[in-house]
Amino acid sequence: MDPAARWQRIDELFYAALDLDPQARPVFLLQACGSDVELLKEVEFLLNSSEQTLGFARKAVSQIARLQTVGPQPAGKLVGA
Repeated sequence: MDPAARWQRIDELFYAALDLDPQARPVFLLQACGSDVELLKEVEFLLNSSEQTLGFARKAVSQIARLQTVGPQPAGKLVGA
């Protein structure tokens, strides 16, 4: 498989797995990757990386939403840089 086609396959599997419940991902990936262990490792690496990134983003968004629902901010309070 040429490199462009391989990255296309990795991309497809990554987004398909990302849409699944995390507990369903291993079975899906084992079936989709078959005997291509390197393909499986690549997709798993991307999924693990995205979970760390999404976890960080979710925490920040949650904190901002919580602050916004508390009520109006005191006058003169600086938001942002």
